[in-house]
Amino acid sequence: MKHYLDGPWSLTYTCPDKGETVRLNINVPGNVETALFENGITGDFMPADDLYSHEKYDWVDDWTFERSFTAPKVSSRERLTLNFEGIDTVAEIYLNGEQIYFADNMHVKHVIDVTDKVMSGENNLRVVIRSALLAAGEYEEDMFSQPRLYANTHKLYYGGQSHLRKARHEWGWDNAPRLLTAGIYRSVYLETLPAERFDDVYVYTKRVTNESVSMGITWRFVTDSRSLYGYKVRITVSQNGKVLESNEDKALFFIGIRLFHFSRDKVKLWWPRGYGEQSFVDVKLELIRGEETVAEQSLRYGLRTLKLEYTDCIDENNNGEFVFICNGEKIYINGTNWKPLDPLHSKADAKVTRALELAYDLNCNMIRIWGGGIYEDTPFFDYCDEKGILVWQDFMLGCEVPPNDEKYLERIYKESEQIIKKLRNHPSLAVWCGDNENDMSLSWGTYFGSNILPSHIKVSRRTLPDCVIANDPYRSYVPSSAYLSDEVFIRNSAGDFSISPPEVHLYPKPLDYAKALRSCKSRFIGETGPIGMNPMTDNPRIFEREKERAKRLWDAPRAGGVDAHQADDYFINWRQTGKETCLKYYGRDFSFDEIEDYYTAENVICADVFKEVIEYCRTERPNKTGVIWWSMLDMWPMLFNFSVVDCDFVKKLPYYWIRQSQQSLLLCIVRKELDGDIALYTANNTLSEKKGEYKITAITESGEAREVTSGSYVAEKNASALVGKLPESEKPELLIIEWKDGDGVHYNHFITGKKPYNFEAVKMWSDRLLELYRG
Repeated sequence: MKHYLDGPWSLTYTCPDKGETVRLNINVPGNVETALFENGITGDFMPADDLYSHEKYDWVDDWTFERSFTAPKVSSRERLTLNFEGIDTVAEIYLNGEQIYFADNMHVKHVIDVTDKVMSGENNLRVVIRSALLAAGEYEEDMFSQPRLYANTHKLYYGGQSHLRKARHEWGWDNAPRLLTAGIYRSVYLETLPAERFDDVYVYTKRVTNESVSMGITWRFVTDSRSLYGYKVRITVSQNGKVLESNEDKALFFIGIRLFHFSRDKVKLWWPRGYGEQSFVDVKLELIRGEETVAEQSLRYGLRTLKLEYTDCIDENNNGEFVFICNGEKIYINGTNWKPLDPLHSKADAKVTRALELAYDLNCNMIRIWGGGIYEDTPFFDYCDEKGILVWQDFMLGCEVPPNDEKYLERIYKESEQIIKKLRNHPSLAVWCGDNENDMSLSWGTYFGSNILPSHIKVSRRTLPDCVIANDPYRSYVPSSAYLSDEVFIRNSAGDFSISPPEVHLYPKPLDYAKALRSCKSRFIGETGPIGMNPMTDNPRIFEREKERAKRLWDAPRAGGVDAHQADDYFINWRQTGKETCLKYYGRDFSFDEIEDYYTAENVICADVFKEVIEYCRTERPNKTGVIWWSMLDMWPMLFNFSVVDCDFVKKLPYYWIRQSQQSLLLCIVRKELDGDIALYTANNTLSEKKGEYKITAITESGEAREVTSGSYVAEKNASALVGKLPESEKPELLIIEWKDGDGVHYNHFITGKKPYNFEAVKMWSDRLLELYRG
């Protein structure tokens, strides 16, 4: 039983300017910035143009959260724990004036046994959160560990941040403000634990064949009894109310394992979206003493095998692999990357369902949880289980060379062990990934040309795989995204690209994208999208917030490095890349007074990049096995960013193009060679053959419509195929593809001809497509 301590707390801190003590009210879950803003102490904690306007609060070392509570009564056989689901980050916890715990990891749940520490009547709970900067400064650095260099410019160096288990984006990123926040960002509660209970259950699918399905269950139970004489464990597995098997064994020890074998035709499997239904079995464990059930635990589980098969490289002869296989079938991935939904994590969980509904609407069958953020909570995975959305789970490490010392490795092991045990029973969880771009980071910054290789990173090559093997041996692990073997790293660093990584993050500039995509040998694209210029939002609130800066910088000359994230330089370089690209696409640029037209011009280019990579790769099976584009949702207000939905959930134009390109059954037009012919293809991400009729209509630059061709198609299951080549007008045209299947009428499009395009025609085409796609 849980007794929640969420709600009103007090927040006390010492003002960094005047040295005075300030006392505020704050709601838990909550971050300190929210309380400061709501009490008029600070302005917008995510400034549009001043990256460091709140840096003085980074040094506050006494954010004190406090409240009183009355503890529930417990019997002599029960235990009472105090649970913090998320503290950001370094904190001392006091109960009735006594320090009972020290927290230094925001990614884990902190559980404290307070059975013998609480008093009858009122208790005082105090949490003192220390400055992350001061805490990071206490760690000793060596010449191996390298935190992410802010903006990769070497101007700022946060030594110690790699040691601190704090979300990497909080130090500043292209998709997040530099905001070294502090807070209790998830729930706090007291929990009464019975003397007898199951506390560690692991369910897995051992094997699926044409004839049978094998499922395993391991468990551990807790009891205060000194003897297990008379104890039994009963396990019942049922589906749709029908018992598949029930087994009862003597409890000879505190842990056990049981295998179940079902006839394949007697059970329904769990499948990823598009490939079948999301069916579940109900598993019930009972601990029985004599004739009495003294403990039980129930869970839902999707029977399926799921593995990632990959090689160290794609070799000179194009041999190699990176493919997800579920129940023996190769699964093509249409996915999106997932960032925290708010830079203040106490606000993020409330947005999860709404954001996941967007991913479902976009026809995604995978979400990659990016390693620069946080671990999402159980409701995220419950939704993905129900909807058949696979989850690629990075461990929370990103763009760094993490420490190799044993104390750090031990901390990472304990963190990953807790996370693995929490999430491993979700059928949607597809793969554990060591980090985001740590292998790639060796070729950035100060270590380029050193003797350090990806295999030297012990976290991803030793600690994390050991933890996965020990706690989730039936799930795949990949060391990094993108994963670079030593051979690939050495040869690519020397300019030899005859071999390629099996998975890649592909980010050429928009003008170079088509060529780079066609020369990419990697099987899987784990990140991609337009870079240097990004989708824009037409959200009036965000426009007003950015308006003055945009006007001031619109025609400013190119500044420093393009990675000077979130500062004026970033805006200038983004605008300059947009100017150069628009000149190529439309033969013209746009003034600030034409910004509404610029929304369309910019977003069509970005949408076309997303569309091209998704559709080209879908028609390149088996040489391509999936795309996870970057990214779905902005975590904070920006006029432009990589995401296709802004932080207010306003959809940008690329959203609608992506949704069409990711339909399970797709008809699309692709130009395989840069200057080659166009052709119509089917891409079928289902396990059923599809047949139907199609029609292609051309819309000219003046808006006139004519039928190009029509016919029938046969789309093989789980494959792509050529339907036929198409004629192409000398002048650019919008081709609208319409097809029918058993589910109704569907649409897609392609813009023909060579650039530059007539912008007024593109604007008219865009309006017509939005009307069609929005329905």
